[in-house]
Amino acid sequence: MKCKRWLSGLVAAAMLSTMTAGLPAVSAAETLPQPDYLFTFEQVADQVVESSGSTIAAAFLEGSAQVSYDADVPTANGSSNVLRLSGGSNGSSNLRLPEGIFSHVNGTDGVTLTMWVKPSTSSTAYMKLFDANAVELGQTNSGNDGSWSDPDFALAVGGEVYDTTIYVGQPNQNAGVTCKINYSTHLTKVEWQMLTVTMTDSDYSVYLNGEEVSYQDAQQGTGSVSAAMAALFENNYIQSLTYSSLGQSYYTSDQDFMGSIDDFGVYTQALTAGQVKALYDSYQYPADTGEGAVASFDMANQSTLSHGATGFLYGTADINVPSISLVEGLSPSFLVQKAMDGQQHPSGDAVRTSSALEAAGVQAIQVYLQDYYLEWPYDAPTTADGSIDFDSYQKTVESILYKMICDPAAEGDEGAFLGSDGNWYILNEEEASRYNYVLFNEPDTIWFGGYQMEEFCAAWKQIYEAIHAIDPNAKCAGPNTTNYVK
Repeated sequence: MKCKRWLSGLVAAAMLSTMTAGLPAVSAAETLPQPDYLFTFEQVADQVVESSGSTIAAAFLEGSAQVSYDADVPTANGSSNVLRLSGGSNGSSNLRLPEGIFSHVNGTDGVTLTMWVKPSTSSTAYMKLFDANAVELGQTNSGNDGSWSDPDFALAVGGEVYDTTIYVGQPNQNAGVTCKINYSTHLTKVEWQMLTVTMTDSDYSVYLNGEEVSYQDAQQGTGSVSAAMAALFENNYIQSLTYSSLGQSYYTSDQDFMGSIDDFGVYTQALTAGQVKALYDSYQYPADTGEGAVASFDMANQSTLSHGATGFLYGTADINVPSISLVEGLSPSFLVQKAMDGQQHPSGDAVRTSSALEAAGVQAIQVYLQDYYLEWPYDAPTTADGSIDFDSYQKTVESILYKMICDPAAEGDEGAFLGSDGNWYILNEEEASRYNYVLFNEPDTIWFGGYQMEEFCAAWKQIYEAIHAIDPNAKCAGPNTTNYVK
């Protein structure tokens, strides 16, 4: 269990008093309340994520959304599980939050939304980090009249036209009050940062890494933020936003968010600037001493090197890189290289490096088949309903093997077989004998998060049989989980 320090008592460090519009002055010491909802992603069973806030509730992983370990996210102990969203069509990778997260919010006390977020390199400005609506998300492409003007409250990746939209009105009609907000400082891709938004009926404030950020409202012809705040809390309108999500937009024209999120919290009051800073300061980034790795050797105590467990993960980038003589001196028995045409790494193709590795005495080359995909965690192919498309993955695996261990053939050639792509092939047994295959890498956190063992075993059997239909003697390795699974 990770030890993230969401302060519930007195922050000991004295803080300078400041004023934030619509919010009380910060005193010399701040008391931080307990969040109503807090999703740390440490309490996960199957597809259910439990809240550790004051309200007992559960959220649900949708589609390819997964929870997995991340050593780089800021915490109290330098490690954590986080929510990983792989993007894709609307509804294919997101966390469905409990219904009614704003049910106890009022305009006087306000509300705070906070999260650690790390957008991927492929995330786009219109992808939604958070979206809330009075009707279920993902039911319309562009709103009732095609102008994207339905009521909706959303926090986006941003960086272009807007970072926040606040549209208030009757469901499935054009919103009567609209506001788009563009921050002066935007989220940075591939970097963990804490985003915090506080709102009352008279104030909207946004913070990045504990520091308040200025903004411009009334973007693209919309109204002021003051009018939007008044409308959002009038007659407790915000309480009607029953449905909400991390990663999914109200509009199906928007793809799901691609990146990682951690410690999503909802406070039923607007935190002060001092409280937001205290919350941020309670986290610690993983230490970087700047010294790099340090190794110590006792040269007076020497013994024979057996090389029994010597091996590398992507140890060779190309032929003779590193040199054959260097690899030979290390005497590795085992190396991991990428699948042919794999996009996960820029170099290290197993077929290209195989002759050099054999010359260096390498006995086995293992191929991580999912490293064919570009993104990490692997961007799973999905079906129309958002579930993982293992038939598509099977075709990808088959195409990899056709290129790696098969020679082109013609119908009627001795030993020829018809591939699933409609072409004829002959197995090159000498080439095939060089490799073994990892069918799924870290499946307990990637594609099968929460130990979905029944689904994993079925998928394993499907891919295993597909490989052996091409090479009956193929060696397959696994299960390759991140943790021991009994």
